[in-house]
Amino acid sequence: MDEIIDQRKKKRRLMIIIVIAVICAVTLFAVFSGKKDDTEEAEYKTEEIIRRDIVSSVSGTGTIKAKHSHEITASLTGVEISAVYVKEGDVVKKGDRLVAFDTSDLADSRRDLIDRRQDTIDDREDAIEDREEQDERYDEEMEEQYEQYHLNLEIAKENMETADANYVEAKKDLEAYQKQYNATDFSSMPDGTKAQMDQLLAQKKQNAETARTSKNSARQSYETILNSDDNSLPDAKKNYDDLSDSTIENYDSLIDTYDDQIENIDDQLKDAVLVAPADGTVTEVYAEVGDNYFGGNLVVVEGTDVLYVEAGISEYDVPDVKQGMTAVLKTDATRDEELTGEVIYVAPKSGSSGAGGGTSESILSGLSSSLGGGMDLSGLSSLGGGSSDAEYTVKIDIKGTNDRLRIGMNAKISIILEEADNVLSVPMEAVQTKDDGQKVIYLVKKGEENSGEKDDKKGVSLFGSKDEGTDEKDADANADMAAIYDEVAVSTGLEGTYYVEISAEEDIEGRQVVIPDSDSIQSVDDLLNVMGSAGGI
Repeated sequence: MDEIIDQRKKKRRLMIIIVIAVICAVTLFAVFSGKKDDTEEAEYKTEEIIRRDIVSSVSGTGTIKAKHSHEITASLTGVEISAVYVKEGDVVKKGDRLVAFDTSDLADSRRDLIDRRQDTIDDREDAIEDREEQDERYDEEMEEQYEQYHLNLEIAKENMETADANYVEAKKDLEAYQKQYNATDFSSMPDGTKAQMDQLLAQKKQNAETARTSKNSARQSYETILNSDDNSLPDAKKNYDDLSDSTIENYDSLIDTYDDQIENIDDQLKDAVLVAPADGTVTEVYAEVGDNYFGGNLVVVEGTDVLYVEAGISEYDVPDVKQGMTAVLKTDATRDEELTGEVIYVAPKSGSSGAGGGTSESILSGLSSSLGGGMDLSGLSSLGGGSSDAEYTVKIDIKGTNDRLRIGMNAKISIILEEADNVLSVPMEAVQTKDDGQKVIYLVKKGEENSGEKDDKKGVSLFGSKDEGTDEKDADANADMAAIYDEVAVSTGLEGTYYVEISAEEDIEGRQVVIPDSDSIQSVDDLLNVMGSAGGI
């Protein structure tokens, strides 16, 4: 808190330097113009020390804006705007019509898509039916093929078994005859016997060989049929099924495409008449009857249900402002009613800047005007410096609603930094700082509070008498003050716009504190009052 007070004191000291320079100029002007008597003495006013609430705040001006802005667009494209129901400035309720489109062409396209979709569904069903019939034919043929296979296999097996038996028989016959042949004594046999037996042996050998060949052939035939892999029908069926599946998938894909197109048109038809999504004010209208719409904003509706103030705060004050701080604001439209709000955003970087030298120029301009324009004080503007004062954007949520508020209105804001409730306080000008750094105030001595004579203590100034110009004489003046008034050491606390919180070891509540007072421009606040809009520093 002391840091905040020190910051404000530094700025006030700068202003006091400017003020002193101006006072000097005014004094010189008064001396040479004869408007003021150089023997005029200072006067003082007093004020009772009471308890009050002190608020330290940052002030500024801003613009009321809508927190919820609705940019109205449509999913339609290439469609003619048939009606615009609002104009800029219209106040609308949620559900009110804004813009309408001519959707007759879209409706025709939708009907055509539905017809084509149905044709595709019919073709798909036909393809499925054809496949089922072809599958039945393949199944029948494959069943017949299977039965024929088993029949052939059975015949081959029987032939093989017969051939095996024949071979065994032929082989036995050969072996028996061979044995007989070998045992025969041809020398005792008639001529021609051996030749006959040789011929018969050869025949039996031939029969055995033929039986063996038939046996092998029958076995090979059996094994061939047993191991046969005739996949011509299954392969044909698979190929047909694959083709049929592909055809059905193509139909499904085409149906999905039609569905997407129909859904897209349905979405567009929903935008055939656009309505306000919330209560608000129409701030922009881009739609025009007869135009073809190809995207972009049609209408902008600023919601009036939640408003906020966007204000600029100087670089000097913005470090003290934090999100969540309470703010009060006024507008011309709401008269003397104070609205409350909350800081919701403080910009991390500046957005604009203003001339810092403008403060001193406005001071001098206001002072010159107050003197009737008879003095040119523009030459003193260099005292104010020429640096730039950056501004930071602050946003303040407005709590509650007010029917008189409108988007774009100007608002005066005060952001509350600190508050001190029911504390002793005095005008800031009443607090003086001695050479040793001790802060003091001067109180009317007890028993003299109700004298009502402000001019009893003339000729002594808290800033030194007018005709004294040395530190020694100022010290004498302070000594005079201590002799005329009660000097009380105080500690200061929270500083407001005019009053500062004080505390003292002794009970000073209810006593009269001395404050510089004059019909001329003598106190800092008197000069600030002359400054007009610049006096809020």
